[in-house]
Amino acid sequence: MNQMQGPFYSVVIPVFNEQENLRPLARGVRETLESLGGDFELIFVDDGSQDQSHEILRSLHQED
Repeated sequence: MNQMQGPFYSVVIPVFNEQENLRPLARGVRETLESLGGDFELIFVDDGSQDQSHEILRSLHQED
């Protein structure tokens, strides 16, 4: 049987007008998951934010 390889951890984070919190949250979750070892993915779900959340998420994606 051929097993698909993928992330060991998947973290889904809902976002709504969280521009002030996104960078610290992403950094903290990333540091925690890196300390555990294994592959991981962070999935941010922006639910129509009216602030700069979408732009910050795009920036975080480009930095990764």
